[in-house]
Amino acid sequence: MIHEVALSAKSSSGPGRERLLRTALLGNAAFSATTGAAMTLFPNAVAGLAGIDVPVALRVLGLGLLAFAGVVAWTGIRNRLRAWLAVLISFADLLWVAGSAVLVLVSPPFMHAGSARPVLLVAFAVLGFGVLQLLGVRRLLRETSPHLGAWRHCLSVNVDAPPDAMWRVVSDLGAISRFVPTLVNSALVDDVAPREGAVRVCADTSGRQWEEVCTAFEPRARRLRLRFRTEADNFPYPMKEMHGGWKVEPHGEGSRVMVWWSMTPTLSMVPWLLVALMGRRLDKAFPTVIERMAAHAGGRPVEPTSRRSLSVAPC
Repeated sequence: MIHEVALSAKSSSGPGRERLLRTALLGNAAFSATTGAAMTLFPNAVAGLAGIDVPVALRVLGLGLLAFAGVVAWTGIRNRLRAWLAVLISFADLLWVAGSAVLVLVSPPFMHAGSARPVLLVAFAVLGFGVLQLLGVRRLLRETSPHLGAWRHCLSVNVDAPPDAMWRVVSDLGAISRFVPTLVNSALVDDVAPREGAVRVCADTSGRQWEEVCTAFEPRARRLRLRFRTEADNFPYPMKEMHGGWKVEPHGEGSRVMVWWSMTPTLSMVPWLLVALMGRRLDKAFPTVIERMAAHAGGRPVEPTSRRSLSVAPC
């Protein structure tokens, strides 16, 4: 049973790394709520100010803004910031800016001449929040450890399995496919024992195959590190460099299991956006993987399980 799951971009992320993104999100939420409340409560006044003769439409838009503000506020106050969700919020902000620009440029009949200033002022404010949020995501995902990739995503889960039992499952490198539903096979080359230098070959349900080299294997510390062979011609992911690792440590009467990825995408422009969006898939899949590992470590049947009533905290 999982007691707590913590998902984050960086295992050592602190308030300093999160501050810009959190501040931008909460500022965006406050601005959107204020604007939405004005449109909802005083649609005629706002319509006159903006020169738009459709107060009913403004009220509907205001209600939508209030709902949007709630999502942004919820994202900003969470103990752990979801980078991928912040990216989606920023894209929504940019869509607002684009829509405002079209409204001003096309100047439809229901918009009075010379009344574009309020619309543009709101659009510039929204643009500022969107840009600050994207800069905050970039800061949150930035890798600070040397000799790894440029960007990092980390996932940490607390389980009720003892640390030594959990480590035996995590460190059995060739058995990972037992716990990852999207893998059909995993094995160590030459059937060697798990150790530094061992090579793991994985194949997934889509027919993709890749190799990972164990670059650190430390049983006493209960941690290991892997390097994906991105230089191979058949490597299926758009990465110049990619590393990953696991760590198991005591937590209460159970264990804390951390799994992380550090990567440099082949994209030359805004590669951290790809990492942020990849984080959504990792956040969704790997808590279940770790739960299945914990079940095996505790001698329980390994079955797909859902994550229910989980407490979320920084990684």
